[in-house]
This record gives sequence, structure tokens and C-alpha cells, in this order.
Amino acid sequence: MLVRQFFAFIQTAGAAGRAQAGAALARAWLAAGTPGGLPEDESAEAELALTSLLDDGSPEVRRALAQEFASSPHAPRHIVSALAGDQSDVSACILNRSPLLGAAELIDCAQIGDAYAQAAIALRPGLPRAVCAALAASACCEALVALAVNETAELDESAMQTMLARFGADGELREALLARSGLAAGVRCALLKETAGALESFVAACGWMAPERAARATREAREAGVIEIAAKASLQSPRAASAIVSYLRSEGLLTPAALLRALLSGNRSLLVAALADLSAMPAERAAGLTRAWSGPGFAAIYEKAGMPSLLLPAFRAALSAQDEYGLVYAPGQQPRLSHLLTSRTLQTLNSLQIPDFSSVSGMLQRLSAEAARDEARRMSESLVQEALAPPVDIQPVEIDLEALEAEILAAA
Repeated sequence: MLVRQFFAFIQTAGAAGRAQAGAALARAWLAAGTPGGLPEDESAEAELALTSLLDDGSPEVRRALAQEFASSPHAPRHIVSALAGDQSDVSACILNRSPLLGAAELIDCAQIGDAYAQAAIALRPGLPRAVCAALAASACCEALVALAVNETAELDESAMQTMLARFGADGELREALLARSGLAAGVRCALLKETAGALESFVAACGWMAPERAARATREAREAGVIEIAAKASLQSPRAASAIVSYLRSEGLLTPAALLRALLSGNRSLLVAALADLSAMPAERAAGLTRAWSGPGFAAIYEKAGMPSLLLPAFRAALSAQDEYGLVYAPGQQPRLSHLLTSRTLQTLNSLQIPDFSSVSGMLQRLSAEAARDEARRMSESLVQEALAPPVDIQPVEIDLEALEAEILAAA
């Protein structure tokens, strides 16, 4: 009886009335067999009535239906599937919340949906890894920003690298990815690469620097940032060091200058991992030869790794400075370019009087100046923080000297 009344009503009702009636019938269908719900013998007829609303010409009606069924695991499966393929203002709530949609169906909807539909999928709680990968490969930039801010999405490093390869120039996407917790070192390096490229283009376009100077400044800044990221990753474990070396090599960032910067930051593990990777030698063997840096074994692995012979004395001088001074940063502290190590390396090289060494010396002089400025900047920040710290309020203590004297005499 109720379903027949519903059909009679929607024949003459307007869109708003049909939407209200459809939503009410959907709620009654979900509550079938319970007090206040449809009788069980009318449930099948009600499902047919709800199915007929999929052909309603008003999006308002279909949207009302979608909102009622979006979060229910007991909604009619065929109705949910049909609504998921509807226009995005109807399907968005289904795509975002329905527990009935599997990974394959979500991927299909993402491929045919617009930015609104793709963003609704990207923001689903606990979005599976396969759907994240599909979105990374085909979704628009706005949807990828939504995916990046979804901390519950199973977004792995490969998907993030794909996102950056497609839309790395977009600052909003870079910012959203950078804010994710537990970001892999490879993704941080890729973010740094894209940011450096954007800054170089911006500075050159504004005419603030000559193109050559802007390119050099951004290259050195990028190299410094990559080494800091790589140093932190490589200190975690030999496997982490090997992984970051593989990434740097694939991106063309594993340069002799970058490895020398790592050494002058107090990080030897990155050099060991790089020599092992480039020479196809076991990491333990590479570590042993690096410890004996003054011997022929280190020169042999250095040459086998394809490193420039001109820089061999610089690497040996840096390793010597490391052995002399040990760690130049506190345990747990991020390794930074050390003015102490760079100065000692320069002093050693100057004493050797190597011919045709001016270009290497110039590079080391720039590194030394950079390290000195960085240390001065950190000291300045520390002093400013100390100056701004509130003074310790020491309350004076009143002492009863007569009572204290009497106590001392009694004890004596």
C-alpha cells in the first residue's frame, strides 16, 4: 500500500517533493523489518520503486537517494553502483563514503570522473594502495592535492613520485606532500628538486640574478638539501643508505661534489654506500677500504667507481679530517656542513701543493664559507633565543639567624 501511494505521489510532485519522498522511502527500506520501517513483504516493491528513481530527470532526486545510501553497507548494491556513475554532484557522497565500492570500481569511476568526483575518491578514509596508484597516474592536479592531504590513504613512495613527475611544478601539491608524516627520503629529494627548479625560474624571470648565477645558486642549494636528506636516511641503516644512493644515482644527483659535501658534513656512510653501488662491491668491503683511505685499496675502489682522479686527494684529506676530529655533531643531531672539517681539509690540501688544483680549491673555499656562515647563523639564533628567554625568578630566602645559631650550638 505504501509503495503504491509513493508512485501515485511522485507522478504529480515537483523535484523537491520527489526528493523528500525518495529519501523517506530509502530510510524506510533500510529499516525494513524493524519498528518504524517497511513491512518485509513490501521491501521488494520498495526496492523497485527506489530503482525507478535512478531515471528521474532531476539531479536533486538522485542526490537525495545517494545521501541516504552513501554510508550504509546494506544499501541495494545495484543502486549504489548506478549512483556512483552518475554526475559528480550526485555521485560524490557515494564515491567518498560507500563501503560497497571495491578498488576496481573506484578506479573505474576515477578514470571517467571529473575533478570533483576524483577528489571525492581521493578523500575516502583508508583509500587502498591500488586506487592511490591509479589516481596518481591519471587524476587531475586538484584531486592529487586532495589525495596528498588524506593521511589515511595508503600512498606509497612510487605513487608520490608519479604525482611529482606529473605536477611537480604545482606549489600546492608540493606543500601537501611535504606535510605528510613519515615521508621517504626519495620523495623529499624529488620535492627539493621541483622546488629548486621553480625558484630558479622565478628568480631568473624577475631579473634578480643573471641566469648563470641563479642556476649555480639553486644547484648548490639543492645539493646541500639533498645531502642533508640523504645523510639523515643513510645514518639509519646500511639498507637505507643503499636505497638513497640508488635514488640519487637515478636522478643524476650522485655527484662527486655531493659525496664530498656529505663527507665534510661528518657523514661517511653515504660515501661507503656510493662506492659499493658504483663499483659493484659488497658494502662491508667498501667500508673496510674506506677506513684504510690512505692505502692503494681505497684508490682502487675509488677508480673502479668512476670517480675523478683530480678529487682523490680531497676525499683523502676529508677522511683524514674525520678521523682526526671524529663526529662534528651531537648524536641524533642532523649532520651539517662543518667549518672545522672544511678548514682542515683545505689546510691539508694546500700543504700538498698539488698542481692544477685551483678549481677544486675554489669549490672547497665556497664550502668553507658556507659552513662558516651556517655556524654563525645558528650561533646567532641560539644567542637570540637565550636573550629572549624569560629570566629565572629567584625568590629570596629569609633565615632566622638566632634560631640557626641555637640549633648549631645544641648539635655541638
